[in-house]
Amino acid sequence: MKKIIYIFLILISLSIILVTLTPFIYTIGTKTVSKLTFNTENQDFIILFGAKVYPKNTLSPIMKQRADTTILIYKKKSTPIIISGSGKYEVDSIENYLLSNNINKKDIIKDYYGYDTHDTIRHLSYIPNAKNKNFLMISQNFHLFRLLQMTNDYKLNSIGVVAELISPHDDKNIGFLKKTKTKIERHYRNAILFWLYKFGIYDVLSDEAERKESYLKSNQDVFTPNIY
Repeated sequence: MKKIIYIFLILISLSIILVTLTPFIYTIGTKTVSKLTFNTENQDFIILFGAKVYPKNTLSPIMKQRADTTILIYKKKSTPIIISGSGKYEVDSIENYLLSNNINKKDIIKDYYGYDTHDTIRHLSYIPNAKNKNFLMISQNFHLFRLLQMTNDYKLNSIGVVAELISPHDDKNIGFLKKTKTKIERHYRNAILFWLYKFGIYDVLSDEAERKESYLKSNQDVFTPNIY
């Protein structure tokens, strides 16, 4: 019995170590940028990943940071923006924020079916000749390693843009301990989600997009407006 407990504790310890190191291990080989000095000329789409939106269309701090980063990049070159999020309310709220910051409506493409990261990446693969397109993926560092591994799996050319470094935001109302706790939670949450994806469990647990997409006539209907 002691031997079984000992083996169990070793396995638990190794699992914790693996999950802890996952974001660092899988960052190797991915392309990320943290300054606005990079060249945007060859980029075909900016991908703005959705996040929580509060009532009255108010973007959460994480979502606002992503949106502000997108706006700064768009001003360098009017690259089409794909907003992907969990349904109409979230995506339309993000769109309204972009429009209020002088983003041209004709350059906004909406994906209402991006209920999770994998859904968003999967939908990008529907774009004609997607493997020859270049995508700028806008999110925070804690999220980028996971989504960039997914784009690698789909053989999409992508660069991750570290939103918190392009558009710094520090909420002085949040204490150091709470900030640290939040960072740790995000680190482990994304590492665990990464392994759920790798083992094929991710889509089983999150199949809302797939169920709603089953009512569409074709993959072309994922995007609004149509980009085909």
